[in-house]
Amino acid sequence: MTTVEQSEALDDYLKTVRKARERFSKIVEWHLKLHTATGFDLPYGADNTYINCNTYGPDDYNVVNKEATIAKLATVAKFASKQPGVTVKKDYTSSFELEVVIWQDPDNQYNNITISYEAKRDVVCTKRVVGTKVVPARVVPERVEEEIEWDCEPVSLLAQ
Repeated sequence: MTTVEQSEALDDYLKTVRKARERFSKIVEWHLKLHTATGFDLPYGADNTYINCNTYGPDDYNVVNKEATIAKLATVAKFASKQPGVTVKKDYTSSFELEVVIWQDPDNQYNNITISYEAKRDVVCTKRVVGTKVVPARVVPERVEEEIEWDCEPVSLLAQ
């Protein structure tokens, strides 16, 4: 490798390091602002972008406390909706996610910084069994499974 190639490689590496530091700083700043303003729990990792909001107990540690979980999601939604440049989106696909885009890269949307606050889908949706289906035997024996649909009413977290 020539001296010029080494210099270019070093420049590219340092540019990547600067971007990583900026990303880390923006995520940490978000967590601190949310915590300071609302008392929302700080995440285990300083740069976590996935936050599980399911709240359990105190009577049963296997059952999600729907009211407490929705209250946590509402806290985030209310705070985020008042922050300039921050967008909030709800996603009901496999679980319920409140996706908070805290920074948008004007050059590349795939570099946006999104914090996802997740809860079990049954916290905001009603499970409805619409039938059963037979799952053919493969390595495991044949079995019958419930066919499930989810009724998900739009959740107004800002109204909480």
